Amino acid sequence: MGMSWPKINSRHLIGELMDDPSLPRHMHIQALRGLERINKFSRTSFSIGNAIKKLTQDEPEQPIRILDVACGGGDVVVGLAKFAARHKLPWKVIGCDISEVALDCTKQKAQKAKIQIGILQHDVISYPIPDIFDVMTCSLFLHHLTDEHIIKLLNQMMVAKHIVISDLVRGNFELASTWLGVRILSRSHIVHVDGPRSIQAALTISELTCLARSAGLEGAKIESQFPMRMLMQWSQS
Repeated sequence: MGMSWPKINSRHLIGELMDDPSLPRHMHIQALRGLERINKFSRTSFSIGNAIKKLTQDEPEQPIRILDVACGGGDVVVGLAKFAARHKLPWKVIGCDISEVALDCTKQKAQKAKIQIGILQHDVISYPIPDIFDVMTCSLFLHHLTDEHIIKLLNQMMVAKHIVISDLVRGNFELASTWLGVRILSRSHIVHVDGPRSIQAALTISELTCLARSAGLEGAKIESQFPMRMLMQWSQS
């Protein structure tokens, strides 16, 4: 492939281009569209939605209030709202992000799909998450954070009854596959650079298990999912 692969025995956090607040708006939007295609290929909304459906099937409260933390361009939060409509589930889905650009994309995506969602602009690392949600979820966010911030986020998310998290898995196969996959699924230079960096910064299942335990999420269930993902589920006992 014309490049040598870095060692990935441990996490290597490299600043991702899309995390740069000075990134031009048009490049940010192009990158978010690339991530949308990747998430669609990975069926992220379906896997998260199916997990939430099973976790909440015996819940007496109506509706189920779901917060999608760090929702990015909104493909997952809109996908969850579509999942709920398709299965006639009484879900109220809210997308949360610190980025105004990301939330604008989320709003436009929901309007285009004629789907009702809520929007919350909030910094989940610096400030507590409102204690008003039944389910909290996030996708492709943990690998952006230090171990300390992951523990802090998971601990904050425990104000919900259920947590569902989808993220990348670190490994040599995953790194090579991501390098190729992002070039097939996106024309964004940002995505081409950030994709492999994301794998280098990602966790293994055993690492996430340890961090979840440190955050107080005893009994969290973590399983691998195709392609190159893991899904964590936790419920209050």
